[in-house]
Amino acid sequence: MKKKKNLPETPEEILSYVTPHRMAAWKKKAEGALRTYLFVMSKRHRHIAWCSHCHHFIRLDVSRHREETACPHCGSVGEQIHGWRGYSRLQDRVIVCQYANADGALIAAVLYAAVQWHREEVNREGGWKLVMPWRIRPVVALDSVSIFRYGEGGVMACPSSGRRAAAGVTLDHVMRPHARWGCYSGMGTGTLPLIRVDDASISRAIAGTPFHYTWDALSLHSRVASMENDGALKVLNRIAEYPFASEALAKMGWRTQDAVIRANHYPKLINWRGKTLRAVLRGALTKEEKMWLHDARPGACLTPDILKGWQELRKKGVQQTLLPDMAATRYGSQLYHSLPDVAPGRVMRYLKKTKCRKEIYIDYISMCRDMDVDLTSKSNLFPRDPDRAHDAIREHLHTKMALEIQEKKRKEAQAQDSDWEKHRAAVERRYRFAADGITIRVPEKLTELIDEGNAMHNCVGTYVRRVASGSTIVVFIRAEATNERLGTMEIAADGTHIVQARAAFNADLPQDVQAFVDKFETEKIKHIGIAG
Repeated sequence: MKKKKNLPETPEEILSYVTPHRMAAWKKKAEGALRTYLFVMSKRHRHIAWCSHCHHFIRLDVSRHREETACPHCGSVGEQIHGWRGYSRLQDRVIVCQYANADGALIAAVLYAAVQWHREEVNREGGWKLVMPWRIRPVVALDSVSIFRYGEGGVMACPSSGRRAAAGVTLDHVMRPHARWGCYSGMGTGTLPLIRVDDASISRAIAGTPFHYTWDALSLHSRVASMENDGALKVLNRIAEYPFASEALAKMGWRTQDAVIRANHYPKLINWRGKTLRAVLRGALTKEEKMWLHDARPGACLTPDILKGWQELRKKGVQQTLLPDMAATRYGSQLYHSLPDVAPGRVMRYLKKTKCRKEIYIDYISMCRDMDVDLTSKSNLFPRDPDRAHDAIREHLHTKMALEIQEKKRKEAQAQDSDWEKHRAAVERRYRFAADGITIRVPEKLTELIDEGNAMHNCVGTYVRRVASGSTIVVFIRAEATNERLGTMEIAADGTHIVQARAAFNADLPQDVQAFVDKFETEKIKHIGIAG
């Protein structure tokens, strides 16, 4: 990690900010964040409970196992637990974030608290007895400690190799601040609750520090959204490392900050080291665009794709395309690259007039290119009803793809006709049969299997390779006079049994056709192979 002038470099230096007074206050906060339970441990005194939040014995008006009740002493709401009913799996875990400041540095401490409420200990007779809940105390450990200095960035001390905080686990690794919630996944017995820091908690910590310039500029919605998605640690580290860019974006409105703070798929979208607004956004904003970015109306939605498209247009010298129009139609980098030779204004006017969604239009243009549609024609480029045009071109494309697949299958079948010819004559001699106006026909070419599958709506078209190799036999059931398709029959390669005989759509054969198959089986199917 690159050395910063005033940032600590070792775990010991980072942990020096955790004074005993601060640790005691943080530990109390972590214990208080655990879930509340009202333990009733005596059947005789079932209206007397012990509150795990305030550690007082209280009297209950109604005593009922697992019922949520407010503690009359502290007001905390929790479940009643009747000890004799069993609570062996009752345990809680929680992560609590605490903030403070000292010597111009912002301190962020993350604590992990856990408690196993069901415990047993050895009694005097050598047996086991239940430990009463009021004798149990949660285990609280430091998960990580981060130090931020304005203009320099931040460092974090945490357990190495992604370990969880626990008794005996030391903070021996130094890295960039980040949320460590993933270290606690898959621990069983439910999901780990995450206590997110409220706005007032961080505001108190950054009061009197340069951090408040950016934090105060962010709306409450932006603060909450940033913490929920990336954790406050990442946001504060961004502010500390890039103060000018963070403050400029924050003052332009929460949607801008929200869009770019998590633009992981666009790593070069924002020049965080820029010292001017033009350098930060990699393009010059007009007065109208600056005013729009301050507006927090629902329509003012700036996404990374829109911002990237705006930057590309500015590099091309296009100045008349403004961010408000791009945001209203969601015209961005994707649409620009889909139609590079079409004026952005024309596309945006069309999208606004037809109220067409950007995704639908991009999909339509892509399918038109696959179908070699002439997009120089205005009627094709800008259809009157984009949704209907999209559905129509999709149907045409699916038909085209189906025909291409069929053509590929036919070519593969034709390539194996030579193999089929080696034993087709033997199959013809062995299974030639006619009765009651119905006849058996052996395919001459393997492409007939594909035609049969399409006409009868079954999967016989996929049997080409097996029929060509002689591992199975397929024959067609036809009307003798009209050659009408009546059914498809598969016979075992050794001629000992009929594998299946089905009508169209894999339905059962009509009664007269089934009678024909029965006669065929009696006369042609024997427990011998073709050679016999």
